[in-house]
Amino acid sequence: MKYYLLSILILFIISGCGKSTNPNNSVPISTNNTSSSIPTSSNTVNATNNTSNTSSTSSTVSAITTLTSSSLPSEFSKCNIYPSNYSFSNSLIGYYNICLSSQSGANKIIIQVKNGVSDYKLCFFPTSTPSAGGSVMIGDVQCISQVSQNTLYQIQLSVNRSGFTDTTMNGVMIVKDSLYGEVTPYHTDINTNPTYTIAYQDCMVYLYNTGDATACQRFKDKGQYISVLFQ
Repeated sequence: MKYYLLSILILFIISGCGKSTNPNNSVPISTNNTSSSIPTSSNTVNATNNTSNTSSTSSTVSAITTLTSSSLPSEFSKCNIYPSNYSFSNSLIGYYNICLSSQSGANKIIIQVKNGVSDYKLCFFPTSTPSAGGSVMIGDVQCISQVSQNTLYQIQLSVNRSGFTDTTMNGVMIVKDSLYGEVTPYHTDINTNPTYTIAYQDCMVYLYNTGDATACQRFKDKGQYISVLFQ
């Protein structure tokens, strides 16, 4: 039964793409969502900011550190990260860089956003995306409360989701912790207005528990995410 459910999970496929010219396997080959890959405005999130609404999983301070391009750890030495050189763009956060540690099993990434993100927390889920396509959440979320412009952040992610601890992380799902704008069909806390972070967690858990292939369709249709694949 678990093998059947896992096969259903892999059907969470994200459409649209943008490509990197860097062949290093620590750099994403694609960054996808259903919106345009070229930003037309600061972002396309229209929800009202409300600081009393937070995600159900919070990050620890020690999991996120700031770096400088001149003193990158050796595991990020091939990432081609420079403040004036941004490899990707997306309507959610604008121009940015992202790279995965070259150290096997380290589950660390670095992220850099040209104009920063100050309206909401920016959150990162570790994901697994097999060669057949699709994406599945495999661990807890980590969020940066305020992303400063051109600043390099190192984020330690964990592959700690029950049933997926032996899975290799080869991607991340990026969302803003902004209000989702509607109650998700799977969220049971009626006192919490769901955020995109909660909506993604909810649909992934529901999908795993039930095998309902449509569980994440509404989240996908909204298009307020970036799905990154490292290869």
